[in-house]
Amino acid sequence: MPKIRDAEQAAYMIHALSCLAKVVSKDKLHELADKLLGTVITIARRHPQESSASEGLAIVLENAASNAKSTLEPQLDQLTDVIFAQACRPPD
Repeated sequence: MPKIRDAEQAAYMIHALSCLAKVVSKDKLHELADKLLGTVITIARRHPQESSASEGLAIVLENAASNAKSTLEPQLDQLTDVIFAQACRPPD
């Protein structure tokens, strides 16, 4: 995945991916889950200051979890790391 240096562009990318997660079929979402979650996690990790990155991650997680809990299992450690880092970040 190419590096996205601009935080605003990263936020737009996560928003687009979260919209994608809403409209694809459950079978296709399950098929794409590793790639989709991996991309969203990478962007959210690189741009933790963007609240829209967190919102997009939440939408993707919600859709993936409603599909099947096993969809999230391969990404669980990375998800925990990203969410923990964002939750424990000091306020601005």
